[in-house]
Amino acid sequence: MVITCCLSSPSFSNKYSVKDVPGTLCSSNVTNAYVDIYLVFDLSSNTDANKLRQVTLSLASELSKLQIAQYNDQGEVWHRSRVSIITYASTANLVGNITQYNSLSEVTSALLSLQVSNDPSTYGLNA
Repeated sequence: MVITCCLSSPSFSNKYSVKDVPGTLCSSNVTNAYVDIYLVFDLSSNTDANKLRQVTLSLASELSKLQIAQYNDQGEVWHRSRVSIITYASTANLVGNITQYNSLSEVTSALLSLQVSNDPSTYGLNA
């Protein structure tokens, strides 16, 4: 099973600058983290379904430490993390893009819905 997690800083519109962002940019308080998280899963038939379930449950637990949303309570993009879920076997599938999920429960639901495919290979992946 291959799972890749990529983190990046969210792209703010030109309306905001670093000085406008409240709080500490590299805070040790995880709830103040604002990152884009890209989760990429190998769902080929070579992946063990039980391990996939364990990993998705573990990821859901870890993500619960972040504030997953597109915007904060005032409609601003500050201090919220966003998640994208991508799967692949012989082809890639965008389960949810970076602007889709508005809550941890939406991300958790998407993670727990992932299932191993009948496709035995990632050879010739056509993204």
